[in-house]
Amino acid sequence: GGTGVDGGPKPAFEKKKGSARAAAGGDSSRQVGLESTTSSIKFGAAPADEPEAAPPPVPSKPSTPLFPVNIQRIRVNKGELYFADLTLTPQFGTHIHDLNGTVNGLSTRKDSKAQMKLEGAVDQYGLARFAGDLSPFAPTDYTNVTVTFRNVELTSMTPYSAKFAGYRIASGKLDADLEYFIQMRQLKGDNKIVIDQLTLGERVESPDAVKLPLALAIALLKDSDGKIDLGLPVSGSLDDPKFNIGAIVWKVLVNFLTKIVTSPFRALGALLGIESEKLESVSFDLGSDQLLPPEKEKLKQVAGALEKRPQLKVGIRPVYAPEDADAIRSLRVRRELATRAGFKLQGGEDPGPFDTTDPKNQKVIEALFVERFGKEELGKTTEALEKAAAGDGKEVTRDMRKEARAKLPDTLLAKLTEKEQVSDEELQALAQRRAEALRLEFEAQGKLPADKLAVEPIEKVEAADKKTVQSKFSLTTK
Repeated sequence: GGTGVDGGPKPAFEKKKGSARAAAGGDSSRQVGLESTTSSIKFGAAPADEPEAAPPPVPSKPSTPLFPVNIQRIRVNKGELYFADLTLTPQFGTHIHDLNGTVNGLSTRKDSKAQMKLEGAVDQYGLARFAGDLSPFAPTDYTNVTVTFRNVELTSMTPYSAKFAGYRIASGKLDADLEYFIQMRQLKGDNKIVIDQLTLGERVESPDAVKLPLALAIALLKDSDGKIDLGLPVSGSLDDPKFNIGAIVWKVLVNFLTKIVTSPFRALGALLGIESEKLESVSFDLGSDQLLPPEKEKLKQVAGALEKRPQLKVGIRPVYAPEDADAIRSLRVRRELATRAGFKLQGGEDPGPFDTTDPKNQKVIEALFVERFGKEELGKTTEALEKAAAGDGKEVTRDMRKEARAKLPDTLLAKLTEKEQVSDEELQALAQRRAEALRLEFEAQGKLPADKLAVEPIEKVEAADKKTVQSKFSLTTK
C-alpha cells in the first residue's frame, strides 16, 4: 500500500474553481488550467439556492476517453514517498525523502508511454533511483522500468526476514539493481542484489519461515569481504491467479538456498569457479588409509575455498566399510605368504598378487594351510575338488586329479583369506587413520587453522563401487 507525505493518502489532483493543481511531492509551482465554458461542468460547491444536478449516466465501456489528459512534464522537487506493506506483522515501511526528477509524457492515450527518472534518499544514507517508461493507464500492457538501491540499511527489512526466514536482521546493507519488463501481461524480471556484512539476529517464530539452515547458506554465500552477490531472474504471467511478484522472488530465492544447503560443496565449487563436482568427498582404496594424488588435489581446492569463506568450518568424517575387512584379510595373507616365500617387504607394503602357478609358491600355500587347518582339512579340500571335477557318480581319473590339483592353490588361498580374523576395533582404527591423513593433508596446505577443522564420530558406510570408500566432508558455521 502507498501513502502520502504525512503517512496518509494524498490525491494526485486537488480541485479548485476553474483549475486543478498537480500535487506531486508537494510541488505547487506548476498548474494545469481547466477553465469550464459550459454549465454542465462545475468545480467547487453548488450554490445554496440551487439543487445539485444529478450526474449524467456514464457508459460502462466508452469508445473514447470522456476526459482526455495530456501532461507534457511533471517536475518533482524535494518530494517524499512512503512505501508500506500492511500484510506483514510487524508492518514494513520505508521512507524515501528528497525525491527529485521528472515524469514526461503522462497521457490517457491508449498508445502513450510515460518516461520517468527519479532519485531520492532512503533513510539517512541510502539512495534510490527509478527510471524507465510505461503505459500509465495500462501498465500490464507495457512496463519497462529499472530500480536501483544503494547503501540501504537491512535492519528495516526485518519484517520480511522475520516472516519468511524466521530471523531478525541485526546488521547489514543492501545494493540492488532491479529490472522489470512487462508486455501484454507477461513479466520478465532480473534482480541483482549485493548484501554486505549481513548478520542474523534473534530467531522469530513464523509459520511462513523456510526450514533451512540459513546461517550455513549465508556463510557459503559470503565472500572473504563479507559480501553476498545474488542474481535472481523471475518470470510469469500476470493472468496466473497465484501470481505475486513477492512470492515469485521469494520462491526463486528459496530454491536457490535449498540447492546450496543440500549440496554445499557443489555450491561452493560453483561460487568459486571450481569445475570439480565432487569436492564433498575423498575416496580411499579398500583397506587403505593412503591419500591418492587426485584426492590431494580435492583437499587443496577445499582448503582454498574455505580460505575465502572464513565463517565456514569443515568436518572430517572417519569411515570404514565391511568390504575393508576383505581387503585387510587379503593383504595379511599375501604378506604372510610373500614373507615365507623369501620376499623382503617394507612396513605396510602391499606385495601384490601371489603367483599360485609357481610350484615353490604352491608349497608355501599348502604349508600355511596345514599349519592353520591341519592335514586332514587339506585332504578333504583336495578330495572335494576331485569329486567336483568328476561329477556325480563318476570315477575320478588321472586327468581329473590333475585338473583338481591345478585348482587347489587358489582354493586354499581363498580359504586362508576367508578365515582371517579382522575385528571391529581394527576397522575403526583404519577409519581413524584415514581421518588423520585428511587432517594432516589439510594442515600441509598451510591455509586452514585448527579451529576450521573438526573430526567427527566414526561412521560405517558401504563401499560405493566395491573398490573404494568415500569419506564425506560436512560444512558448518564457526
